[in-house]
Amino acid sequence: MLPLLPGISKNRRVAPVPPEPLLLKGDFARVAQILANLINNAIDACEGLGPERTRIVVQADCEGDEVVVRVRDGGTGIGPDARERIFNEFYTTKPPGKGTGLGLPIARDIVTGEFGGTLACTESGSEGTTFTIRLPVPASGSPGKTDEVDETQQAAAAGSARAAA
Repeated sequence: MLPLLPGISKNRRVAPVPPEPLLLKGDFARVAQILANLINNAIDACEGLGPERTRIVVQADCEGDEVVVRVRDGGTGIGPDARERIFNEFYTTKPPGKGTGLGLPIARDIVTGEFGGTLACTESGSEGTTFTIRLPVPASGSPGKTDEVDETQQAAAAGSARAAA
């Protein structure tokens, strides 16, 4: 295990990989930015908790014509009042100097504006929080903004799909 923060460690678990790759049209770096924001928030939510609460799970599945990615943490949850505001620019639940209040609004804008999907806090309570990203899978040959995906990016994406943080 690799230490991320005091009391938080990385334990990588390989999950079953879908028989077909989950492919999206778009900029791979923007997907990475969305996931980085959500995972960093999950790490912050688990800070200071015991080892049994520091688990972060990233799960990707294909549901119908959508790729669905869930980022789940074992943190203390987000209160109902805060849940209504977490996607507002400059709103943060973190202590002063720790957060800018821009990560979730930026992630949401990328998901909706560049991929035509949704990002929502779908579950939150005293046992943790789940954020769910839903991205439409474009029909083969459909027009749209896309980056050329080379074999290296496909291999990296396949490796990422196998790992749960």
